[in-house]
Amino acid sequence: MGNGSMPDVFRDAFAALTAPCAIADGSGRLAQVNDAFAGLAGRGAAALIGQMAGEVLEGLPADLDRVHPDLTVQLRVNEYATLRVGCSSAPLPAGGAVLTLRPASELAAWPYQAVVEAVPEGITIRAADGRIIGINSAARTLLGPAGSPELIHWNGEPLAPSDHPAHLAQASGNPVSAIIGTRQPDGTVRWLQVHSVPIHHPEAGDAVVSSFTEINQLVEAQKRLADSERRFRAIFDQTFEFIGLLTTDGRMIEANATALAFIGAELRDVAGQHFADT
Repeated sequence: MGNGSMPDVFRDAFAALTAPCAIADGSGRLAQVNDAFAGLAGRGAAALIGQMAGEVLEGLPADLDRVHPDLTVQLRVNEYATLRVGCSSAPLPAGGAVLTLRPASELAAWPYQAVVEAVPEGITIRAADGRIIGINSAARTLLGPAGSPELIHWNGEPLAPSDHPAHLAQASGNPVSAIIGTRQPDGTVRWLQVHSVPIHHPEAGDAVVSSFTEINQLVEAQKRLADSERRFRAIFDQTFEFIGLLTTDGRMIEANATALAFIGAELRDVAGQHFADT
C-alpha cells in the first residue's frame, strides 16, 4: 500500500459509517463530519465544518479530552428546531475527540403520535412536493374528510398552492403565518390562523410543519367592524353639511366628501393640519 493511501481509506470508511459521526479538533471545532451526521443535521458537511461543536450539539461538555460514554444533547437542525439525541465522546491522542450520535435512549419509545393527537390545534407535515405525510385528528376535523378542502384568501379568492403558508415557508426557509379559509362541501368557510415552519424530516428530507386553529369568531367580529366602518363612511360622506373630525388641539383627522369637494382637496391634503389652516 503506497504512502498516503491509508488516510484515504480511513476517510472513505469514516464517510461510509452508518452511525452519525464527527471529529472535533483541539479547539472544539468540527473538523470532519460523515454523511450520516450531515444528513441528520439537515445541512451539508461544508456548512458544519469549522463550527463550534458545542453550538451544533447543545449540551456537549467543554472537556472533550476525556471519555463521555452517555450524553444527551440537542442537535441544532436549523435556526428554529433541535433534535434530542444521545452522544458519546472519545478523545483522540493528538487532541480533539470523535463524537458519535444515536437515538436518545429515554425517548426511543416515546409515543410522539399520541402527544400530537392530543394537541387541540391542527398539525400537518408536508413533504417538499406538497404531499401531507403526517396529520393529527384536529387537522382532519378542520380540513374535512377529504383532507384537501378548497382554500381561499381573506377576500374569498382561490388560494393558489404557491401562496399556501407551507409553500412560502419552504421556499423562504423561514416561518410564515397567515389567515386562510377552507370552503367546506356545504359552502361554509372555516377561517384558520396558520403557522408553518420548515424542518428536516428524518425520512422525507425537507418538509414543513404547519399548526393551525379555527378563528371564525375573530374573523366574523372583524367583518362586522369593517361593515360598520363602511356604513359610517357612507353616511359621513353623503351628508350635505361640511363635517370634520379634529384632535383636541384642533388638527384635522377626517373630513367628509362634501367639505373636501368644496375646497377642491383630498383628505391627504388636509390631514394633520390645524383646522384654521384648512
